[in-house]
Amino acid sequence: MRINYDPSDPLKTLIESFSPQNLTAFFREKNRDFKPATEILSALEDTQFVQGEKLGYIPFNDFENLGIYTLQVNHDLKERSGKKVQYDFAKKY
Repeated sequence: MRINYDPSDPLKTLIESFSPQNLTAFFREKNRDFKPATEILSALEDTQFVQGEKLGYIPFNDFENLGIYTLQVNHDLKERSGKKVQYDFAKKY
């Protein structure tokens, strides 16, 4: 289900109405190699991050992929400490 998706301006849609569905639609439109592969990632959740979901990936070659994930963050993204928590989380996974 797409929410308020405007194909004439997909980036604006993403910014104004972010949802996993709109992010998937964005990648489908912008990269023909995007492969949807929805997977709920509850194992990644902790007190700082919830509602983890793998949306898909973009293959670069036989051995490398760019994974597309969403997670809800339970802290301010603008604070330096919040950025550090995100960085450490991404490194871990």
